[in-house]
Amino acid sequence: MMFTASLPVFDILAQLTNPSPTAPPEFGERMSTIFGFIRWAVVIACAIGFMVAGAMLAYQRIGGGGGDAQGKLMGAMIGAGLSAAAVSIINVLAF
Repeated sequence: MMFTASLPVFDILAQLTNPSPTAPPEFGERMSTIFGFIRWAVVIACAIGFMVAGAMLAYQRIGGGGGDAQGKLMGAMIGAGLSAAAVSIINVLAF
């Protein structure tokens, strides 16, 4: 036995569109400020990460010792790239 009748709920759901998200007026401005502060902190953290990894790489080369300075430098580069692309990645996935 096949169920061929359509329920009114399904008809209503089929007509709904995918609205774009909008923030409340005051909340949007505050969140923009908070995201600006977070973005600033991430840029500072990435710069410090690059400096530390560069110093470790120089120390490793001068001292001739083993270590994972190249891996840390690569991690800093990947982290900086992901943090720079975070907003774009979220916009692609969410919208």
